[in-house]
Amino acid sequence: MITRFLLILLSAASFNASAQLPSSGALSDSDWLLFRAELARVEKLPASASDKDTITYEMARIWASAKQWQETMLWLRRVANLKAGLDPSRDSLFAELRGTREFAEITAAVREATPAISHSRPVFQVTEGDLVPEGVAYDPKGRYFYFGSMRKGKVVRCSSSGECSQFAGGLDTVLGLKVHGKKLWLLNNSGAASALICYDLAYGGMLRKYVAGGAGGSYGGFAKRLVWRPHLRPDAAG
Repeated sequence: MITRFLLILLSAASFNASAQLPSSGALSDSDWLLFRAELARVEKLPASASDKDTITYEMARIWASAKQWQETMLWLRRVANLKAGLDPSRDSLFAELRGTREFAEITAAVREATPAISHSRPVFQVTEGDLVPEGVAYDPKGRYFYFGSMRKGKVVRCSSSGECSQFAGGLDTVLGLKVHGKKLWLLNNSGAASALICYDLAYGGMLRKYVAGGAGGSYGGFAKRLVWRPHLRPDAAG
């Protein structure tokens, strides 16, 4: 009887320990300087950014990258309160928080506020699972999908049957994509500038490139979304 009681106590202690946040990591002085600089950069974005929800989520990711879990949870609670459907459960930066009570409460709140609704079916899977595509475009004439990679600095083209190959490379952080006629337009961001680039869909060559200078692009931020307006004709320029 006593042995059974002790086993119950030990099991309960193990459960409580696993429900707690892990200990925060320790950064060197040089890492702290880099970390604070990145925080300062992102904190300046909301004033001019159109997507403030994503910036809030990015702040949580920055704290998580430094393994500062209390601050990470603070920003994740703000993310949940936005009710924007930003689910952190599959983000690898938050892997050490999985299984904790607080993280489970946040993911539950996100899913309750924005329940998943799916009336679609998978068509194909891109085997290159670490592309991190921010933008996707479709060419209805050629019946190709175009995926821009934030991580690998390239654009991948996939047929409707799932056969994929590299369409363009040598880029930085590829964000918005749009197909217009026989051309693919994309937004490319580096630490020095943002650029609007036009490619020929037939042979993949670069046709035009328009650069907005300044760190992270003009206006101190990153170009992210690409919207096509009929009365504007960038392909008629220069």
